[in-house]
Amino acid sequence: MYSEILTPDYHMAHNISHVTSENYLIHSHPFYELYYFLSGDVHLLYNGAEYILHPHTFVIFIPNIFHGLHVLTRNPYERYTAHFTPDILSVDRRHMLMSALPDAEDLRTTPPQVPFMLEDAQSTGLLSLFQSFDQIAHMPEHLRDTLVSTVTEAILARFLLCTADAGRTKPITPFHKGHNELVPILDFIHQNLQQPISLNLLSERFHVSKGKLNSLFHSQMHMTTMEYVTQRRIRYAQQLLINGVPASQAYGLVGFEDYTGFYRAYKKVTGRAPSEDRRPVTPSMEKGLWNVASNLHQIPLMDSPETEDSIWVHHTATQVTDVDIAVLRDP
Repeated sequence: MYSEILTPDYHMAHNISHVTSENYLIHSHPFYELYYFLSGDVHLLYNGAEYILHPHTFVIFIPNIFHGLHVLTRNPYERYTAHFTPDILSVDRRHMLMSALPDAEDLRTTPPQVPFMLEDAQSTGLLSLFQSFDQIAHMPEHLRDTLVSTVTEAILARFLLCTADAGRTKPITPFHKGHNELVPILDFIHQNLQQPISLNLLSERFHVSKGKLNSLFHSQMHMTTMEYVTQRRIRYAQQLLINGVPASQAYGLVGFEDYTGFYRAYKKVTGRAPSEDRRPVTPSMEKGLWNVASNLHQIPLMDSPETEDSIWVHHTATQVTDVDIAVLRDP
């Protein structure tokens, strides 16, 4: 690792590793992630679609969307990553910067309605902004928050300027052609997390055999259909808890029939008890909570996370080994 800045509200890192992975290391987290790929032989899986990464590719990962990287060789894999909550942005500019970024709805079309990836980004000035984190990591602690906030805003602003240039944001085609087949199924799951969802129900609704369903999810999401449903429910429950919803309410809002089953699933997926992610409701959070039940697939943005452990250790991949830690730290 070249440099790292770690606080409860953000994690900025510059990494070079030489570790391969046997397959995609799939995970999701309730934070935004800015990713700048410099070198390596790496494939990206993002929301069920696969992409070959080329040097100087910039990607925005949005909260609670499954993604992962497959590192194919031991060639140097170099990247910058910046995980953050919107709270680190200036109040005056936060809404403008965040509203122009892609959300889960935008990712449901191919190509997405709002760009989330830029190739050939070396001429955009983005790299020099990411390189600023190397310097900030060695600066006095009392300056870091302001500098990290300023640079993160500059990266987002630069991205918005680039996406305004139609010639710079040509559609990037996934190399896996099966993605479209899953899109309506993923949409249905995301919008019905409160309701009972079974393999039989999905098979009948979409006129596809249960074997074919599991095959699609294995090949594109690297988990079974019902494992995906459970992961989505738990990640949304985690978002609710971070936003102040009690666990006694959250489990019902994401489709669990009893708290015991929810607790076991939550512990298995996150490695934590629900109470460890629970935050007290503050006045600034109250407005966003009243319509959670009716708009579950559009859960409001969270405030800052609770602890460093809750972000950067327990909210990680579904397949973790000691050998993969260097890759997983900044996927």
